[in-house]
Amino acid sequence: MKIKICDKNQNRITDTLEKENGRATSLTICSYQAISELARVSEKKLSDLPKKYRQGAALVFVPTGPSRSYGYKAKTTRVELARGSSDWFLVNIEKIDIFPGSAGVDSIALSTDQFERMVDVKMDGFCAITKAKGEDASIERAQLKTAISKAKGNFEL
Repeated sequence: MKIKICDKNQNRITDTLEKENGRATSLTICSYQAISELARVSEKKLSDLPKKYRQGAALVFVPTGPSRSYGYKAKTTRVELARGSSDWFLVNIEKIDIFPGSAGVDSIALSTDQFERMVDVKMDGFCAITKAKGEDASIERAQLKTAISKAKGNFEL
């Protein structure tokens, strides 16, 4: 399944949700508006990443479970969205069991390149402080980036 999240596909998304959820309505995602809001919030979370690098990002969302006082597992909806070149797409809907007190899931997965670009943007203007022979020594951001590139991901800060 791959459905573009836009007003034009509102009925198609709602029908797909209803088909997957069956009769369950409590603790489930059951409207186009909820899916559209997930896409909007996900796009906002990626706002520091240039638009041309957002393609391929993926969201997994599962609502929180019922309160701990609820004595049984409940049905909920697990949703997966993927970022295309300019829009978000609904790529999977699955009815799953969720247990009382479950925290739910709201996670965006990025490729290594996307993650490094996000870190680069977020860390702009910062540098690392290390101890060199008992004295504080500041490493410039460019030197840190070079060291990270050479380590190819095998580093600790």
